[in-house]
Amino acid sequence: MYYFLKVSNKDGKNFINVQSTLKTDKHNSAYCAFLSPKAEIKGLTFFISDANKKDLLFLVLTDETKAQKLKEHLEKFIILEDVEIDLVSEDSLSEQDQGFLKQIPEDFNLEDYEETDSLVKLHQQGNHNILDKYFPEEKGCFPGQEVLSKYINIGLKKRAERAQEYTEEARDIFTQAEDKSEWVKAKELLNKAITEDPKNEEAYETLGVILGREENYKEAIEVMKKLDAVNPASIMAKTNLSIFYMRLGDKETAEEYKAKATVAQFDEALKK
Repeated sequence: MYYFLKVSNKDGKNFINVQSTLKTDKHNSAYCAFLSPKAEIKGLTFFISDANKKDLLFLVLTDETKAQKLKEHLEKFIILEDVEIDLVSEDSLSEQDQGFLKQIPEDFNLEDYEETDSLVKLHQQGNHNILDKYFPEEKGCFPGQEVLSKYINIGLKKRAERAQEYTEEARDIFTQAEDKSEWVKAKELLNKAITEDPKNEEAYETLGVILGREENYKEAIEVMKKLDAVNPASIMAKTNLSIFYMRLGDKETAEEYKAKATVAQFDEALKK
């Protein structure tokens, strides 16, 4: 069951732009978050608007209680703006408004959160895509923006730098090792690198190669799948997945990834 905050009247779109993490003038449909000044989550929603109905938009939620709390939160900031917010359920949508449902993506999902949670906290707990999902581009002037931007531009940058240092040290240990026992330290450093920066492709690549050399193919597959998720265009991830599945005797899956690697190579060649 979906629940909607139906935002209407002429100032609605600008009001949501000011209150949310999303640039509403650049998106007709996208995930967005509403935060407190400390970046605590007041609501996670999916934004839908229609160019033909400039005075109407919807915020999609799946929990009625959270929808009601978000409605109450937003109404506190309506002062002189011409904005009206109504909470409606999927069943009570008018026939005219049913068309908005088609803009909800098939893989639609909203993360669960507590009142004291923030996007930063959920990111640190391992939800590595949450910032890109709810804060797709730098935007100023919304509650929590200073905290969120500081974390992204300073905190994450420092973590990425540390991750790269760990990765380079691990790679040197691995390539110069005279005995496999020395790989243990390299793997520890690579796991630290991934914890610091879950988007560090080189860390996944090196860790996957080491696990493959150790014939720990199941673990190597999990690492390469993570690399494939971080970079769907990664040729190395698909190629190694094909090799590792073949080593496990799963020829069908190995062939699937071999075909995907070929397509990725073709796509890469077209870009040159």
